[in-house]
Amino acid sequence: MKDESGLLPTSRFSKLTGVPQSTLRHYEEIGLLSPARRGEADQWYYSPFQVTKIRFIGLLVDLGFSPSEIKIMEETRTPEKTLQLLSAQEGALDRQMRKIQSLYSVIHALRDNIQRGLSAKKNEIDVKDLPEARIALGRPNDWIASEASVHDVLIDPYDSADVYGVDLNYPMGGYYFSMAKFLENPDRPGKFFSFDPGGNDTRKAGKYLVGYCGGCHGKFGNLPRRMLAYAKERRLTPHGPVYTAYLLDSVSVRDPKKYLCMVCVRVLEEQNG
Repeated sequence: MKDESGLLPTSRFSKLTGVPQSTLRHYEEIGLLSPARRGEADQWYYSPFQVTKIRFIGLLVDLGFSPSEIKIMEETRTPEKTLQLLSAQEGALDRQMRKIQSLYSVIHALRDNIQRGLSAKKNEIDVKDLPEARIALGRPNDWIASEASVHDVLIDPYDSADVYGVDLNYPMGGYYFSMAKFLENPDRPGKFFSFDPGGNDTRKAGKYLVGYCGGCHGKFGNLPRRMLAYAKERRLTPHGPVYTAYLLDSVSVRDPKKYLCMVCVRVLEEQNG
């Protein structure tokens, strides 16, 4: 309740603003916010107009400023300086929100891969409807010039990530220009890509021939031939690039022999006649 002068006792002011009485006393001790009036028995009273002030102080505390820093700001406060402060904090929050959104997106991509991996059956081959998905493609891998292994070439995306806009925090995969290229050198993808939803390329929606295999990176065993035989048996024609992605890898599995890779390529039904 208010006293006769319309002021609020400490308990009411504390309840109204959500600021503990102990914090109010600390603010008074350092000269940040003093009560409007002191009554008998050391009873403090605050003006209703101080609600706006204490809420702004709380905002600055939430932004990471200490009460002592806020006090220094208060001593030289002007509309221009307050505007400058708010503009700087707005920019900082924009950067933080973009970072949080990016981290959220990466976590979602990792979770999606792991969940797919847990529900997949090793050595299974099937035709599935896959939705459109944005990806970030890296530059072409130069296997001839490098004469390197898949492990050596895998380092290249880190060198060219900024140029091609590939966010390496996302799960990565291998990209082959065609099924023929995949069959020819399954351990040598034409490019690498990341599952970045803001990437520079798109895996189109459609029916995909999907196969799974376990084991270390680049070790597909007889899966490529089995997928081709599966397609021919069902009169399906692989069309477009092949995508490989390790759903279960070092992020979630300790033993490389237990990694799980998904291979997919879009297929078209052969026309009769």
